[in-house]
Amino acid sequence: LMRAQEESVEPAAHAATRERIMQWADGAALLQAAAAAIALGLIEPLGQGRSSVGELARRCACHAPSLRRLLRALAGAGLVVEQDGDQFELSAEGQVLRERMPASLSHWLRFWGEDLWPLWGGLAQCVRTGESARSTQVGARGMGHLEHDSAAAGRFHGAMSELNAGLVGAVLAVGRFDRFARIVDVGGGHGTLLTQVLIAYPHLRGIVFDRPHAMAGARERIAAAGLEQRCQTAPGDFFESIPRGA
Repeated sequence: LMRAQEESVEPAAHAATRERIMQWADGAALLQAAAAAIALGLIEPLGQGRSSVGELARRCACHAPSLRRLLRALAGAGLVVEQDGDQFELSAEGQVLRERMPASLSHWLRFWGEDLWPLWGGLAQCVRTGESARSTQVGARGMGHLEHDSAAAGRFHGAMSELNAGLVGAVLAVGRFDRFARIVDVGGGHGTLLTQVLIAYPHLRGIVFDRPHAMAGARERIAAAGLEQRCQTAPGDFFESIPRGA
């Protein structure tokens, strides 16, 4: 009776709220579906053209009936196109799941699906105790675990590179770097942002400053951009010190 009375007051508002909250919950499942597809190696075969469930199962060493369910979930989210009940390929929207696409979110989704997912499950305990979920679940504070987990470090820096790639245009539109000679990107990761700033301002020199686990990826990006003569890497801890003279 109380429920009927509540719904009689603002039925449309209640329905909209329920729909929105259900979408939040569904989004959690779809996040895992996308992250699983990337981790299983399904994205590149799907991006190369139409494949059957059986072909994909053999290629990616998956259980075919379970794989079909995963692919249909991705099709429902608009990331995969289903044909004749057995043929699947990436949709135009699904191209963002491919690792080497300009607007890729491949690393970002794996980072959320594999690294952040279990931590957020401990949010209530964090609020109850004030303890970091990472310190209780992983045994390290902050990003300290990346020093000893190269796979997690790769996902983290890949995710940050994809995030920064979407911000470069806004930074260059707002930032005015012509009056500087040398720039340090503090916590610069793989150098996604700094290399683009240096390309836009040919007179600048730069330093990518971050933890040692970021340096190899930063040097690779600097070399790919042809900036070895203008950009260097510097490992360190910005809680202790940062490079001077910039």
